[in-house]
Amino acid sequence: VIVADQRLVADALEAVLIRQPGMVVVANLRSVAESALRVAELNPDVVILDFRENDEVAAAAVQAICQPNSGIKMVFLASDERENITLAAIDAGACAVLYLSMDSAELIHAVRFVADGGSLISPQTIAALLIGRRKSDGVRETLTSREMETLNLIALGKSNRATASAMVICYTTVRCRVRNVAVKLSA
Repeated sequence: VIVADQRLVADALEAVLIRQPGMVVVANLRSVAESALRVAELNPDVVILDFRENDEVAAAAVQAICQPNSGIKMVFLASDERENITLAAIDAGACAVLYLSMDSAELIHAVRFVADGGSLISPQTIAALLIGRRKSDGVRETLTSREMETLNLIALGKSNRATASAMVICYTTVRCRVRNVAVKLSA
């Protein structure tokens, strides 16, 4: 099953995969949001899911699809190589993260490998990412509640002045907190 919102990508994947001996694309789904129900009905061997960082709809679909006893193997398809996407794949129990930049021969090999029970996320990659996550989680825990509040407002796109106004503090205090957060997070 291919699940991708971008039709050109989904159709290209299907065109490549259906030409391979022993491969059948049982569905080419347009909506990540509706994919969980359809995938459960189809019960495929492999699901290739278009996954974007911070995509809560896709994350919910992955959790619904990857039930412990389903036997469905999940492959994330991403446009760029980011650690957060690989971490999301690991959290979801995906067997691989494939990138739009890879050639078709690699894609075919990856799908066959995953279908046969393999994983393209190496134990070394998993260990390195989890160690990095533990370190960053530990650093985040050193932020004060006001630093976290400042960081959250900035993450929402608020300027330093708007953050100061929302927190009812001085603009220079916000700048100082931003510097502190940057130092603590090595950003």
